[in-house]
Amino acid sequence: MKKFIAVSFVLSLCLVAQGIDTTQTPFNMGGGLGISSMNGTIWGSFELQPEFGFGPVGIGMKLDFRVSQRGKFRTEDWNSLEDWVGKIRYLRLGRKRSPFYARVGVLNQLTLGYGFIMDNYTNNIDENTRIVGLEFRSDLKKAGFDLIDSHLASPTKRIIGFRPYIRPIKFIANVPILSNFDVGLEFIRDGRVDTINNHIEFLGIDAGLPILNTSFISFGPYYSLAHAISYGDGSGYGVRADINLIMNILHISAKLERRKISGEFIPSYFNPLYEAKKEDYFQTLKQASSANGVFGELYGSAIGKIRLGGSYEYYPGVDSSGSIHLEADAPNFLRFGRRRVPVLVMYDKCMFTSNDIRIDDRSLLTFQISYEVLPHIYLTGVYKRRFAKDPNTETYEPLDKWGSKLEFRP
Repeated sequence: MKKFIAVSFVLSLCLVAQGIDTTQTPFNMGGGLGISSMNGTIWGSFELQPEFGFGPVGIGMKLDFRVSQRGKFRTEDWNSLEDWVGKIRYLRLGRKRSPFYARVGVLNQLTLGYGFIMDNYTNNIDENTRIVGLEFRSDLKKAGFDLIDSHLASPTKRIIGFRPYIRPIKFIANVPILSNFDVGLEFIRDGRVDTINNHIEFLGIDAGLPILNTSFISFGPYYSLAHAISYGDGSGYGVRADINLIMNILHISAKLERRKISGEFIPSYFNPLYEAKKEDYFQTLKQASSANGVFGELYGSAIGKIRLGGSYEYYPGVDSSGSIHLEADAPNFLRFGRRRVPVLVMYDKCMFTSNDIRIDDRSLLTFQISYEVLPHIYLTGVYKRRFAKDPNTETYEPLDKWGSKLEFRP
């Protein structure tokens, strides 16, 4: 089993700011220096992650160069066609806001519809194992279609999901507000959720309508209904609002959703931790019972200097049904002399009971601190703790990762 020692220096010269659509960028370069241990040998590594855009076509790569402590270059990373193909992180055609968009390779933060079945799912959780997936999206104004395939090379391990949707009123007339109403049908299947090849399938329908959409306030209700085939059902309805007050000095974002579970069902089943915990998720789903609960999300930011918030979900009387996300982001609040010192802290935990929010195998902790060495140039240190399952002992062990990067921020 390959093991990665998480002590690394990462150099990332990003030409775009976080949160901006990178498919609009013609070039982006990342990379790093690190140390890894594989099969008892210590390797020093140098990594480049270039991204190129040629009109609607884009490619992202990951180029690893490893040298042992005795100065031997690791040729095993480059001596087969599979190795060369594995250097490609992704290929894309189109941009996310274009009528057609396709991406093949590593897939990050995928949400289907309003996120009641799949919300912020990632297909690749192991840095040393490349999984090639497919994301396809089309939006033709009156109708559209989304398709996700998490693992093109495996007919059994893949997650396949699709959502055709329409905006029915646009077929009749272009009516303000009402024309934005959309209805979608979702289907998602994981062909292998445990060692005995059980599978899970979800079928759902959702709809949403943005009512207000101005520079000061946006507001709209939505509804989702889903069924875990051969298991239970779930539904959720809610509203989301974004408010900007006093020339954007204060911004508030809120989401409140009422959820109803009938039998064996888990909302947002495919989420950021799913690939690491899919067997546990499947067992939890089979043990779930009927319940009503509330999902809430609230974020607030003041004068662009600090952002606080989080989300919480829990179903009274149902074990392992809780999830929580907490975040504190201060990009412009702290200073050392004239230099800014941005700080970001995030904590995620899933499948917990009541108010048990301790850091354990169901949690992910991230701490990030930066220092502005030059105007718009930041040296950033990152610490992450997560847990991974050891197939030899069937236990979860903590994985700590430290890193740093040099980045540009507008």
